[in-house]
Amino acid sequence: MASITDYSWEDFEKLSLLEKRPLLARSEGDGLPFHTLFAQQFDRNVLERLCALSNRIRFINKSKEGALYLKSILAHKRAMLYFSQPSSRTFLSHLNACQILGLTTSSVRDAATSSEAKGESKIDTIRTFSSYVDLIIMRCPEKGLAEQSGEIMRTVDKLDKIGPEKVRALLVEGGVAEAAADEILKFIAITGENEEVLAALEGY
Repeated sequence: MASITDYSWEDFEKLSLLEKRPLLARSEGDGLPFHTLFAQQFDRNVLERLCALSNRIRFINKSKEGALYLKSILAHKRAMLYFSQPSSRTFLSHLNACQILGLTTSSVRDAATSSEAKGESKIDTIRTFSSYVDLIIMRCPEKGLAEQSGEIMRTVDKLDKIGPEKVRALLVEGGVAEAAADEILKFIAITGENEEVLAALEGY
């Protein structure tokens, strides 16, 4: 079965939404999206499953014990909320969803506070962010930016399966500068005791 990394951005952009949908699905084959980019990825069955899950989470979250259990589910994961297009309600709904499930969050809501203010492109900024977190939640006005970002996250996610050299090659092939690809892999490789990790992160 074809993978999203088998396509260049130019070829992927030309595909119809129907053709893109299986390329963005989870490898488990359950019909759920790995990357959520457009509404057409959700059919009625998927929406009903998500609504039922949301209702169950809401019920569990009503008690202290339930809330603490939910916070433990994704306590080992990190999310970035990248909202270059203003939207308080959408931002807060996603932020609260992350908090309910225990995700550690960071956010960018004004491009003037990021490296974009120094001339870095949005896609290069997101390439860098993708090495910091497990999940990027985006709202931006630029057409195609979310789809390009999804391709980068999928490539980095292959690290355990194909190794750093092949991931680096895929990143460079996808348009990431060699120095940036090396920096992403260097960041991902940081391990050790808490003090050692914190010391290694001081340079970022």
